[in-house]
Amino acid sequence: IGDCVDINNEGQIVVGAQIDDNGEGNNAGAIYIFDSPTDTNAQIIFANDSASFGSSVSLNDDGLLAVGAPGSAAGADNARSVYIYEDNGSGTFVLRQTIGEPDGIDASNFGTSVSLNPDGSLVVGASLEDNENGVDAGAFYTFVANTPTTQGAVTGYTQAEIVDGTVDGEELGAAIAAIESIDGNRFNDLIIGSQSQDQVQVVSVTDNTVLHTINGTAGSLFGFSVADAGDVNDDGINDIIIGAPGDDTVGNNAGQAQVISGADGTTVLATINGLAGGDQTGIGVSGVGDLTTIAISLITERGTNRKIVKPVIIDIAQPGNR
Repeated sequence: IGDCVDINNEGQIVVGAQIDDNGEGNNAGAIYIFDSPTDTNAQIIFANDSASFGSSVSLNDDGLLAVGAPGSAAGADNARSVYIYEDNGSGTFVLRQTIGEPDGIDASNFGTSVSLNPDGSLVVGASLEDNENGVDAGAFYTFVANTPTTQGAVTGYTQAEIVDGTVDGEELGAAIAAIESIDGNRFNDLIIGSQSQDQVQVVSVTDNTVLHTINGTAGSLFGFSVADAGDVNDDGINDIIIGAPGDDTVGNNAGQAQVISGADGTTVLATINGLAGGDQTGIGVSGVGDLTTIAISLITERGTNRKIVKPVIIDIAQPGNR
């Protein structure tokens, strides 16, 4: 539990558990939905056998939830899937749509990352998709929302665009998040993490122009997770959270998360290190948008064939307050 985490401005938290066996089968996966950081009575949703359901999650402020299941089957044999849920108004999330891998490509890892954007669109990563540019070049798909419902969600999604990775082993789409426009237009931009390259790019959604390229320490898995931090330094431009669970600053794989200025893509506004080797801090990251609060996942317990990954709420004005 806790391989990925998202929190919205309503205080709702969703936590992924992609190898949970307690539902429909081995490594079926599950998600846990909490109404607030203090809620102890989670809604638990399970998926089908070997779905890896909960590998990625995205929760917006209107009660819409996207869940990636890159091992599931829908639409075509062994195709990967994304599930769309909606809060029914009473805090219970119900399934609205299942989106299968559009091209029916087996082992593409479609659903390895998901991002619900404020403009209503959905972006889905397929980090192991092969194309003419190379093996595991990866890709991400953009879907546009159909007619909004009374709850502010949507009745469904239609595929609009695909962007392919450009080099062998790029694994484009491994981590994706929307960020409020930083290039001055009214369209949201995208944060794209590439853990294999230890690199993060911020890209304009209007023409795919690269606005920022942010490089991390080699081998740290920098870019494993990314998120919109909100406007942390109150300069009018939203900032970026980046997870690097393989960072060794404190100890071997203690991990690290950084908040980077969205204005220049270089200024480090906050650094949160793991407490000990093996913590893998930064497996998942999420911003709340209240200037100081973020959620970060790290491993808190290990055992035979198991691990517990805990999402931790952090006040970045006082990083020791976890």
